[in-house]
Amino acid sequence: MSTTIDFDHFHQSLLDNVEGRRMAAPHVGELGPLAFVIDDGRAYTFSGAGDTVDITPGTVGAETIVALGAADWESFVTERLTRYGVLYNANPRFDAGDFTDLCRWEPVLRALFHGRPVYDPKRQFLDRHGAPLDLARSFTLDDDPADLAHFLQTTGYLHVRGVFDPAEVHELGAEVDRLVTLARPDDLRSWWTKTPAGDPVVCQLKYGALGSALITDLHDDPRVRAFVTASGEVALEPNLDRNEGTKIIIKHPGATEGLTDLPLHTDCGMGFHPVACQMVLVGVQLERGSVRGGQMHMTAGSHVVTTPDPAVVAVDDWPIVVLDTEPGDCTVHYSHTLHGAPPPTGGLTGDERARRTVYACFGPTSLFEALEPLEDLVAVMQRSDGVTATVDEKLRY
Repeated sequence: MSTTIDFDHFHQSLLDNVEGRRMAAPHVGELGPLAFVIDDGRAYTFSGAGDTVDITPGTVGAETIVALGAADWESFVTERLTRYGVLYNANPRFDAGDFTDLCRWEPVLRALFHGRPVYDPKRQFLDRHGAPLDLARSFTLDDDPADLAHFLQTTGYLHVRGVFDPAEVHELGAEVDRLVTLARPDDLRSWWTKTPAGDPVVCQLKYGALGSALITDLHDDPRVRAFVTASGEVALEPNLDRNEGTKIIIKHPGATEGLTDLPLHTDCGMGFHPVACQMVLVGVQLERGSVRGGQMHMTAGSHVVTTPDPAVVAVDDWPIVVLDTEPGDCTVHYSHTLHGAPPPTGGLTGDERARRTVYACFGPTSLFEALEPLEDLVAVMQRSDGVTATVDEKLRY
């Protein structure tokens, strides 16, 4: 991959952006200076300096030094790759410091590079009439569409009850079961984990609409389309075959390997943000979302900012909302909304199953122009047995 951004000119343009450096400065805090060095030896160091960010040639004083090829550096600064995208898809070398330091610096750098604010967990949320917004509120199809749209566009997520009837849920569930039987560990379209007994099981299907007329048609369901309209994003198209396409999540209490239970993350957490966001994902819930079977957690207001990495900062005071869903409910979120699904505790009774969700995905035109069919950033995360390598596992090798 050739580069189109001149390394020196890029850093000079950052120096010229006085307002951008002031915007980023409050978030440097106690972070030690960080430098990037590319393969021809050129380097620049970022450091906090009161109400601004200093950018100086070389690596003198840098406590963290990230060495990247020029093309990978360009992918990072343009957000084709995030820190996690670099870790899995490039070959970073830390000549000083470690990956955690880059995790802590990235929100500062995104503010500096792109002018995107850093998340403020103390932000106030108001409804359409100026009253405090109940972040745990759920809706029905009978509620005012303007209220649904305001809630989604303000918080970054939405929970609508009773959208699909039991017969529709049963039909979708049977289709998911059929697709699971077709999956193979080496197909690069399924994620696998292992049960407590060590048996391999599918925990996620990528591109789930391919080969399924029923799930393909879900993208044209007027109820689903209404939620996409509520997002306020225009000219979105069904995304069946790019950047993981239609994802199907299948929870397994007690799963022992891989990233079956994703911590707080964004769907652009590996990269592609400039071309993929905002995607809108409409999740059709096939089982009850519960502590026992797994449930979604959403971070209010995270869809329009850069959030610090929850893997390295405390999030105890963040407005993180747990969604208590039932079969037939729909959830909606943007690809840049920070969300996660902690491991289910288990203890399911009777015919109760762990959470399964079909995510109909809609993307902007830029996504289809930039990516080839079946192109994504997560295929490299998978081992030969279909299990996704964790960050700790990747850092060890």
